[in-house]
Amino acid sequence: MPMADAREKNKWTCWVIMEICGRMRWTLGVQF
Repeated sequence: MPMADAREKNKWTCWVIMEICGRMRWTLGVQF
């Protein structure tokens, strides 16, 4: 895998994790 592709995939994965964590925290904040 070329380094550029790896870096792009890593950035995308990080964004997805941040997105999911943000939604989970928002959902928990609303529930409790």
